[in-house]
Amino acid sequence: MKQGTNSRERQLIEYLRDRLQETCDCIEAGYDIMREAGVTTSDSRMTVEGAQLFIGEANQYLAGLTEVEA
Repeated sequence: MKQGTNSRERQLIEYLRDRLQETCDCIEAGYDIMREAGVTTSDSRMTVEGAQLFIGEANQYLAGLTEVEA
């Protein structure tokens, strides 16, 4: 997808990355509430860690697009 990636595709990746980051922020904000309720946060933490990896990959991909476009 690197060659010929149009602005709509780029916008979609940016949008999905940003929504995923917002989701991670919300999950992380709930850790204290979860602990107070006696619920473990291990599954939530694994979800956030996996999402952060995807966000990092999206950032690398988008940075590569910028280099190709330049």
